[in-house]
Amino acid sequence: MSWYLAIALVKLTSSASILDGEPQCKCVPDQWQGVLTSLEREFDLEGGRMGSSESNLYASYDYEGGMFSITDMKSGHRAVADYTKGYKYIIREGMCRGIHTGEDMVQMCLPDYADYLGEFSLGTNLPVDIWQFMDNNNISQKTNVIQRDCVPVSEEVYSKHGSYVSISNSLYLDVSVGINDRKVFEVPKNCMIQTMPTAPQHIQQRKRSRSGDDIWSLKDLLKMN
Repeated sequence: MSWYLAIALVKLTSSASILDGEPQCKCVPDQWQGVLTSLEREFDLEGGRMGSSESNLYASYDYEGGMFSITDMKSGHRAVADYTKGYKYIIREGMCRGIHTGEDMVQMCLPDYADYLGEFSLGTNLPVDIWQFMDNNNISQKTNVIQRDCVPVSEEVYSKHGSYVSISNSLYLDVSVGINDRKVFEVPKNCMIQTMPTAPQHIQQRKRSRSGDDIWSLKDLLKMN
């Protein structure tokens, strides 16, 4: 469901009711798998040009085990982050490359400064919360989350840099809580490993996201050089 269709169904909560009960879903389940389908549109407001791109990714998020994986459903390319070892891997046909980052896993949570806008219902009895937040880099995001199990439904991200504007709309489909297929985390034994200088970190430690330090945008894992 797009954000604009959700607006047509929205049942805004009054200020009094928001104060009476703070929404409980601030973080997604510690383990889940599902499809993330996205449409990104870019506009050059001065040059009058525009472009768009689509992606369909199968995402597997395991905060308990310190693992994260996404698979491009069209190309079959896969990105895996093993935070227990501090490595990220990109796996394509006949090629695997890993890089040591030493990064801690960041829990997939809304930032503390997110604003609660209200709720709407999917179908007859599936309440969904609406959140909105903005960071310091001219990026704003609206996110819809199912109240029952804290699974995200959709999100819209708007960013502006000079005369360039980007709008990304994403849907979470067929999401199931838990990890049913752990093969998505497997890395070939012959994977080539690269190193990069990083500050020493306690890579075993996993933490909750800080303000401006969330991982709602899953596609970033595929942006490895």
